[in-house]
Amino acid sequence: MTKISLNYDAINEDNVFSSGDFITGRIILELSKEIKINSLSIKAKGEADVRWTEGTGEDESTYSAHERYFKLKHFFIHNDKGKGKDGELLLTGQSGETYPNVVAPGTHVYPFTIQIPHRDMPSSFKGAHGKVLYSLEAKLSRSMRLGKTANTNFTFLSKTDKIIPPLMEPCSGYVEKKMKLFTSGRVSLRVNIDKAVYTQGEMLQIVAEIENNSSRVVKPKFALHQKLIFKANKNTNEASKRIFKVVGENVPSSTRQSVIKTLRIPANLMPTLFHCGIIQVQYTLQVYLDVPFARDPTVIILLTILPKTIGFEQVTRPSMKMGFESHGNNGQAGWNSYPPATALGGYPPQTVPAGYPPQNASRGYAPQSASGGYPPQSASGGYPPQSASGRYPPQSASGGYPPQSASGGYPPQSASGGYPPQSASGGYPPQSASGGYPCQTAFGGHPPQYAP
Repeated sequence: MTKISLNYDAINEDNVFSSGDFITGRIILELSKEIKINSLSIKAKGEADVRWTEGTGEDESTYSAHERYFKLKHFFIHNDKGKGKDGELLLTGQSGETYPNVVAPGTHVYPFTIQIPHRDMPSSFKGAHGKVLYSLEAKLSRSMRLGKTANTNFTFLSKTDKIIPPLMEPCSGYVEKKMKLFTSGRVSLRVNIDKAVYTQGEMLQIVAEIENNSSRVVKPKFALHQKLIFKANKNTNEASKRIFKVVGENVPSSTRQSVIKTLRIPANLMPTLFHCGIIQVQYTLQVYLDVPFARDPTVIILLTILPKTIGFEQVTRPSMKMGFESHGNNGQAGWNSYPPATALGGYPPQTVPAGYPPQNASRGYAPQSASGGYPPQSASGGYPPQSASGRYPPQSASGGYPPQSASGGYPPQSASGGYPPQSASGGYPPQSASGGYPCQTAFGGHPPQYAP
């Protein structure tokens, strides 16, 4: 008896892989007697296929297409050592020795590690007329015997770090319609959403601004549509369906309303497919006004749906975990980022460049100065109080601030970047012509300034 099996190790809780990941696994041979092997190999590949038939009888036509993304084949035992094709490699044991082609009875384990190529490839997919499949195949070949194989598939997810950032911008659409048959006047519809990319199960908020200057009552409707497109040469097979539809309240004649709808993307919705030339999965948000005896004015916005799995959390910023690189200036506050709350639960106002000051050690923020800015924090993590004029002093070379004087002001810095200590009366001495301050006396005061 000769039995061959194949398994691999998951690298995350969802058991998914992406470009550049390593697949570690093993081929297991169970032998009841000694055998001689011509070749033993492990193959990893990714490919897409579409196929459908149209017509019947003599008019029946079949359309098909194929795309290959990669194929890697590694040998444990190979008769033609060192003569493999591109993507083929002869594997050795831990000590660098080659595997013998004569194998004794018992159970034998052949470990392997294969790296998925660094390139843009579509995610795993299965539809009515096509599929994108990533698989491993172990094959045992013997002279004068039928070969034995073991197969398993693995789930692959595309990296979308180059795709997501542009989709994080707010989207809008506008349509206006003049009524004709049985109706007079005009209606207009403007639709706004905060981004064009969502994950499975995420909430989608839609703002529809409706102006009904017609003689009819209109009703807003919100729908998500899916379209699957299969391509073979110049032929296409398309299948569309509505995922959901929600109906809003009536908008009376001669009124203007802003309607807000929050809808959930289904958790099991098929994700958008990228990097595939023969299969497409597309989604559109369609918001329209139901107008009696007239064609409904409709706003259509293209949406991208991502899988909610390892590395694909709710899309709230361009930087994500699985292969997503930061986009733009991460240090700058964005439209969806906030500073941490203070102990009182409030936030400071933004500065002119749309940033927030760092919190000090007490989890508070300094008030803004008259110019709308914040002082830098001192080495101790605090801010100086504002002076009577609403200004902050510059930090000294040591990263500190002077205390305010009795009049609520700050002294100017000396040429060395320092501040004088206050006198007993809470005041500061005037600077000398050289930009310095005199030392304090034993009584805590400052001597008068001398002419240069």
